[in-house]
Amino acid sequence: MHPFFFDVVSKDTPPSAINRRLVNYMEFFDDGSWDVTGSDSPKLLFLLENPAAENRLRRAAHAVRSRFDLDDEIEVYTATAENLMGEDSVIWSNIDELSELLSLDEL
Repeated sequence: MHPFFFDVVSKDTPPSAINRRLVNYMEFFDDGSWDVTGSDSPKLLFLLENPAAENRLRRAAHAVRSRFDLDDEIEVYTATAENLMGEDSVIWSNIDELSELLSLDEL
């Protein structure tokens, strides 16, 4: 399994806090802190309470990741709590390929 960071973001999380969290991740990767592990860059997984919060995070993640020029290096996936509660394990969508849902094993 590929390494990943998992983050739960409540629907009440202010946009500034979401941006700061994303910036912290990107700074960590951009400054080479992850490189000392000698493993592939982890995927970022965000679980959101609802589709509106998921869309906000996707937009913010695109912007922040691009600002750090990490579009080709860092993969970001989102899912909603509603999807998590379903019977299907195929809940994760890549912010770059929204039409395809994946299971954790497929990431």
